[in-house]
Amino acid sequence: MDFDTIGQYGSRLGTGLIAVVSERQSIVSLLRNLEQFFARESCGWCTPCRDGLPWTVKLLQALERGEGKPGDIDILAQHAQDLGPGLTFCAHAPGAAMPLESAIRHFRAEFEAGVAHLAPDEVS
Repeated sequence: MDFDTIGQYGSRLGTGLIAVVSERQSIVSLLRNLEQFFARESCGWCTPCRDGLPWTVKLLQALERGEGKPGDIDILAQHAQDLGPGLTFCAHAPGAAMPLESAIRHFRAEFEAGVAHLAPDEVS
């Protein structure tokens, strides 16, 4: 493992964390827990962390409860890009964004399972 090889696959080596979880573990719950940590530990200096990370947690909580709305996953994916490297004062937000972006890319079906299946007239 090196930075260049990992980068070719659209990821970052970062601090070198690799999480291994049971296949029974909900990826949405895992990400919600991780994003809650990042939101709590944010210094609040820049807007993406101060306002963006709690919003990410809110969307993940809705998906976790099966109450997500159509478009929530796309909002999360866009949000992960908005928290990316070079868009904040430090590496905290990009550190929160990368696992979220990777999880959506590799486990999208688990996120989609959290979108409430409402009748078309119930979707707001």
